[in-house]
Amino acid sequence: MSIILALVIAKSGFYLMQQYLETILPRVNELTLNPITFGCAALITLIFALFFAKLSTRMINYHALNSTLQSSGKGSGLQVSKKTRQVLIASQVALATVLVFANFGLLKGAVKSINAPIGFVTENISTLTLNFSSTDFPSHAESVQIMAEIMEKLSALPQVESIAQGSSPLSGFYVRALINIDNNERSTPYSKGVDHRYFSLIEQQVLQGDNFTNVGRRDGANVIIVNQTFAKQLKANGDVLGMQLSTGSPDPLKIIGIVKDITIASDSYTGFDNTFLSSGVPRVYLPNGLGGRSFMLKLKSGQSVSRQQLGKLLAEVDTRYSVFSFNSANDLLTKSLFTEITTAVTTAALAFITFFLAGIGLYGILSYSTQMRRLELGTRMAVGAKRLDLILLIIKDNVKPIIAGVLFSLVILLSVYFFFSVELSTYITLQLAPLFVATLLLISTLSLLACYLPLRRFINSPAISNLQGSE
Repeated sequence: MSIILALVIAKSGFYLMQQYLETILPRVNELTLNPITFGCAALITLIFALFFAKLSTRMINYHALNSTLQSSGKGSGLQVSKKTRQVLIASQVALATVLVFANFGLLKGAVKSINAPIGFVTENISTLTLNFSSTDFPSHAESVQIMAEIMEKLSALPQVESIAQGSSPLSGFYVRALINIDNNERSTPYSKGVDHRYFSLIEQQVLQGDNFTNVGRRDGANVIIVNQTFAKQLKANGDVLGMQLSTGSPDPLKIIGIVKDITIASDSYTGFDNTFLSSGVPRVYLPNGLGGRSFMLKLKSGQSVSRQQLGKLLAEVDTRYSVFSFNSANDLLTKSLFTEITTAVTTAALAFITFFLAGIGLYGILSYSTQMRRLELGTRMAVGAKRLDLILLIIKDNVKPIIAGVLFSLVILLSVYFFFSVELSTYITLQLAPLFVATLLLISTLSLLACYLPLRRFINSPAISNLQGSE
């Protein structure tokens, strides 16, 4: 039954991955169940069954059991010692605490990244990239004229609110090497070519200075706009307006503006000196050419444009151009957050499974322990013990191994942090203390339920029933 259930879950997982991750994970459509899969599942199940069967038989005190049977007692209370049961409870609690806390920590980090402000808007924005399918390449002047006509027709669409020439921030940046002329220091910020409508369309705030102009783009002005992080990297106070940066060409680039930082989940920046920057990613923006084939369309609320409609529009201007890609910025954002979303879903599922399995394990152990004390419980009820007295008795007897399990989990977590402090420094911080407390509350609640639920059927029955049916 466990093999069948496991294979059903695996097949369901394959189906979900093929439905939603086909464009992200290569060869995901090849995932399937086959004889090798089934054979491995059967082999693993057999190994676990034999291992735990052997482990269970080693827990039985056969000498004590034999003596009890010879004295005409059933002796079921002697099969597994109290010490063994307490060790099992402590290990269950420790393992569950460690796994649930680790998954909650990863889940919190993933959710924080997903919900973090990105510094620009994606709602109602789509990105359009054109394809050129001819060997008859137009001249630069002809390309500029064609793109201007395409933009005019796109702007005339009733669904379109505004348009910018250039790609979305989510489409990526490229690295550009720059030299500060004042001190000859080198930098390698992320770079993107944009037009004069780019920042207003995505609502990325210009904090200081000026924006690009269409005239400057046409004339190839040697100007540049930097973000806050790069401004502070160039000068501690961030006052870099007018500063000149060299690209190696005779004419340097002059900084004319500073824009607010943006945050993209896929950012992983290493500076020129190979140091990783976690506080922010340095970016620069240059005026792009008028002949670029990438656009951003801001649509009116509730409106949409089809790929076919765009293809027809392009054919009216020049049949050599067609739609290469047309994507919603929200879809691109979701794709960029793929790792975080996958981490959140996976860790949440693993935390739930761990919690569920720990509950089953604790319930099994405590149910066995309570069954062994049925005669004792019946006797206490017969002499006047109240329900609350019996509940507190069971909790008191099991609270020591539960606390021991929690302390052991702390030892495990501290040991892991001690040996891998460098790798885990960005994950384990004091901000996780409330999360650990929440984990302890969940495990404690689970343990209390595991103590109470097996006891219910005894305390809800008459004392004589427990005494007559005692083993």
